[in-house]
Amino acid sequence: MWKRTHNDRTRGLLLTGLKAAGSAAVAIAVASAIHLQFSATAGIIAILSLMGTKRETMKVALGRLMAYGAALLIAFVCFSLFGDGLLAFGIYLFVFASLCYACSWGYATAMISVLISHFMGTGGMTWTQIGNESLLFLIGTTCGILTNLHLHPDERRLDALLRQADEQMRTALRALAEAADARNPLILLGETLRQADECAAKNAENSLTDAPTREIHYINMRRQQRRILLQVTKDAQKVQGHPPQEAEVRALIGCIFSEYDRENDCSSLLSALHDLLAEMQHQPLPVTRGEFEDRALLYVLLRRMEDFLLLKREFYEIYGYEMNRQLERKS
Repeated sequence: MWKRTHNDRTRGLLLTGLKAAGSAAVAIAVASAIHLQFSATAGIIAILSLMGTKRETMKVALGRLMAYGAALLIAFVCFSLFGDGLLAFGIYLFVFASLCYACSWGYATAMISVLISHFMGTGGMTWTQIGNESLLFLIGTTCGILTNLHLHPDERRLDALLRQADEQMRTALRALAEAADARNPLILLGETLRQADECAAKNAENSLTDAPTREIHYINMRRQQRRILLQVTKDAQKVQGHPPQEAEVRALIGCIFSEYDRENDCSSLLSALHDLLAEMQHQPLPVTRGEFEDRALLYVLLRRMEDFLLLKREFYEIYGYEMNRQLERKS
């Protein structure tokens, strides 16, 4: 696992370096081909336009475009009133930087100010100069956006993580049914759900249309179920006398384990759980304090498992039909 993660990180770093070098080279080549001044600036802009996801790339590009328009207006006023020297540029920086931080455009301050600095000592802003800087901005930004078009949701990895989480939860249920320790699979499940959550969030950022809403809700549902199983594990360990009802409760958990499936709406399991609760109500009352405490723990444990199943049924009622259609298409 560590070796695979290390290799993935290495490949990611190499890909990032290649993207930065490639997009910068293309931007500089295009700017040079049309004889723009300061053509290397287009390459720097291309590198700065490379974000981690598609959605972030588009969001930053749009913010920089609006900031660039504001910068041109502020620079025009400053250079017109104070000449094309350091004083005008300093006043521009003060006004523009304040505006950027007020509008959450802090990421645009340095890059755009480099473009505006090209107006210094050139006799003021002319349409030719404005066109030159605008083309540098557009070429660099476009190259950065096009370079990130290859980013796409990693649905295979997310599906693998969700299946791994399902298997770890089944392992925990089997341990509870067999009176074994379920803590270790639940700890592993927590880490898997964390990775799945990160993957789903990244997939959402790499999709410009539909976010993986169903998968995100599935992860949240499994996370809530994990919390319930952690508490069930603690409750089960507190049962001391091992009354006959304990075997019945563990048998029910065994049924949940055997019928565990993404497509299960849990209706039959909930019916079996309610039947067991009704049966326990007609059983003889406990006599000793220890028996009373054990029966109370088992009752609470059953109610927790009811919540466990209800979470799945509620999810199935909202997303089950859609998930079934997706699984049919994949098969």
